[in-house]
Amino acid sequence: MSGFALFLKTNMPAFATDGSLTDPKLISLSTGKLPMVEELKAERSAPGSNTINVSWSKSSVLGGIRLKDELMVVSAGGGKYSEITCTGIIRNALNGSFELPLEPASATYIYLFFGSKDRRDYSESVCFELGTN
Repeated sequence: MSGFALFLKTNMPAFATDGSLTDPKLISLSTGKLPMVEELKAERSAPGSNTINVSWSKSSVLGGIRLKDELMVVSAGGGKYSEITCTGIIRNALNGSFELPLEPASATYIYLFFGSKDRRDYSESVCFELGTN
């Protein structure tokens, strides 16, 4: 199956029959095999801030090379999506902060997922709606 066909099959529930996006939270940008952390939380550090604070539970941390998996982000707003951006936060850290990508300027959603150190494997993505706070 091609990447385009996989994207369509995976994300079909997020779109209406006319092709318009009905629920951005149903979009899956990554469907990889790496395990996702448990109790992942993401929120703005302050109202209107472009700094995002993230955290997850220690019980979900694996051992070995998986401890070096890095949190990746894609931001979305106004029908536009940023490029995949490295946050610099590794799985072993259990928390951290990062700046939203510059484009789109008015991000209302972020998609978070982990990438292996060699960028060959990824976890599934998780979507968060960003409030003003």
